[in-house]
Amino acid sequence: MKNVVVIGVGLMGTGIAQVSLMAGYNVTMVDLTQDILNKAVTNITTGLNKLETKGVLKALDTLSRLKTDLDPASAVKEADYIIEAVVEDMDVKKKIFSICDKNAPAHAIIASNTSTMSITEISAATNRQDKCIGMHFFNPAPLMRLIEVIAGEQTSEESIEIGVKVSESLPCLRGDRYIAKVLKDRPGFIVNRLNSPGGIYMNYLLDTCLEKGIPFES
Repeated sequence: MKNVVVIGVGLMGTGIAQVSLMAGYNVTMVDLTQDILNKAVTNITTGLNKLETKGVLKALDTLSRLKTDLDPASAVKEADYIIEAVVEDMDVKKKIFSICDKNAPAHAIIASNTSTMSITEISAATNRQDKCIGMHFFNPAPLMRLIEVIAGEQTSEESIEIGVKVSESLPCLRGDRYIAKVLKDRPGFIVNRLNSPGGIYMNYLLDTCLEKGIPFES
């Protein structure tokens, strides 16, 4: 396992790419425009330079393993592990998974960083559902220790264990990773499933107060 591809390098994807580099993987970042990719490279460079001043790593050595690509089909040709971190849109995710499935090596694992969506449904766009998993990072990825590794209905035990091992290999600046294996594909997985009822209730209270003319400050 040496070649990691991160598709979608907004805030989350950039952090995922950074910790993958720090773990020693060759990383290819993919997004829609070169401007987005350049911004991600700049942010990673800034982060690695800060770590170099603390004696954690050599920034230039680490950055030498980073590449960018605008075409996901070409980017995954030699991928061992693919992490999709695009917008939370089922159709977009399924399109990315389909492209990866058709172009990546047969052994490659395809992981989604979705925080709520069904891994089973996303992976249905592929012919390798046994090698599709969820890999839910928390923001920012270099600092938040928890990663949820989620099985779809067709995910093999081997793929889940690979996901766990990759997750454990990714450094966290606040300590060892805590990896939660989620073996039932349910909306929100663990953390967001627990948090959602409270958030819904607070939104209900806010809406009710505003309807009654109670100001937000009160």
